[in-house]
Amino acid sequence: EKGENDNYEENYSDDSDDLDAEYDIDKLEYDIASEEDDDCYALSMAQINGEDISIEPVSKRFQPHEMGRDFNFEVGMKFDSISQFKAAIKEYANLHGFGVKFKKNDNVRCRVICQDGCQWVAYVSKVGGSTTYSMKTYNEKHTCARSSGGKLASSKWIAEKLIEPLKYTPNMSINAVIQKVSERYYVKISSKKAYWARRIAKEK
Repeated sequence: EKGENDNYEENYSDDSDDLDAEYDIDKLEYDIASEEDDDCYALSMAQINGEDISIEPVSKRFQPHEMGRDFNFEVGMKFDSISQFKAAIKEYANLHGFGVKFKKNDNVRCRVICQDGCQWVAYVSKVGGSTTYSMKTYNEKHTCARSSGGKLASSKWIAEKLIEPLKYTPNMSINAVIQKVSERYYVKISSKKAYWARRIAKEK
């Protein structure tokens, strides 16, 4: 007789982490001029005492602990790395149930779009001479429907969310894992994915 673990180990493959490779970076669907601009922002002009002075916009640095359903990206936001930006996008997508896609993705830039026909887009590129990446383009408006499919919620991604809870509840059931994920994220995961996520988390 097969136990709970045996049922989930048969013929299971988690392809979610390979999503980035599915999209052809040469077939871009948007042409946003600001993406190819120099790594600097236009300075706004203000008049003080009758004289024009240049005021540099204040850029906000991304703080992972601030990420939540009320969080929003903004043009000029700074990221420590492409990996940090991609992690933030995955968190955002799973929080809200949007199926975003990484379209232009290399060591100096990363461009993300949503489903076909949706206007949402985000683009970051490396600031010249530094290790910082800056958001050059961001359109926050979605014109698509949300989905709880959770394509970006891989078992490895879920496992990272389970490491701390499992310290206090090491015998967490599969159903409890599924419930915990759905409580915070707009994602419904299968029992198999929940099992593998729990297993990975326990091994860390």
